[in-house]
Amino acid sequence: MKKIVLLRHCDRLGSDYCGGGSDVSLSDEGLKKASEIAPFLAGAGFDAVYCSPMLRCRQTVEPYLKLTGMPETEMENLREMNFGEWENRSYSELESSGGRLFSDWISNPYGCAPPGGETMQDFEQRVLKSWQRISGNDRFGRILIVTHGGPIRTILSLLSGCSGSSENRQNFSWKFMVEKGRSCIINVYDDLNTAIECTNIEPAWLDHYIRN
Repeated sequence: MKKIVLLRHCDRLGSDYCGGGSDVSLSDEGLKKASEIAPFLAGAGFDAVYCSPMLRCRQTVEPYLKLTGMPETEMENLREMNFGEWENRSYSELESSGGRLFSDWISNPYGCAPPGGETMQDFEQRVLKSWQRISGNDRFGRILIVTHGGPIRTILSLLSGCSGSSENRQNFSWKFMVEKGRSCIINVYDDLNTAIECTNIEPAWLDHYIRN
């Protein structure tokens, strides 16, 4: 059996905007948190680290990598959803100026993409590819994945067996609470069946869950 930890990046700069594809930095508080959680990550004894290439994820894992000397593998498909031309614009601004396209996207993000962005369907598929590649690798027993809220909720909802309409999948994914700087742990058994052990835990609890 392998244990896979999904860690959401720490607090970033900015709020209330469509910015999944924007490469923004962590805030000062986020940088502080990244340093604080590094010893707890080190104590978990990971064999491999995979990371979104976006700056806020790399900054989150950097103190841990410096502390342990562990290498990391950046995976493009672990990026947050791309909002295209709507990047760095607030939801309230888009609601007032986005017109029919914005309302169509709100009602059906699986079939409608922001201008120059991606649909939720495309986003789900690329995240699933990364998950299958990582979880199917037999070389490592303890794996850390540093990514974003969207990919984590997508993985959790897919592993929970959510199916049916796109609206149902979208609503289901938001039932998972994944706060910035917190982790989810997934057990992957030898037959590739999975179990979600815990969600939204502070890194200080990782050692307890990983070693028990």
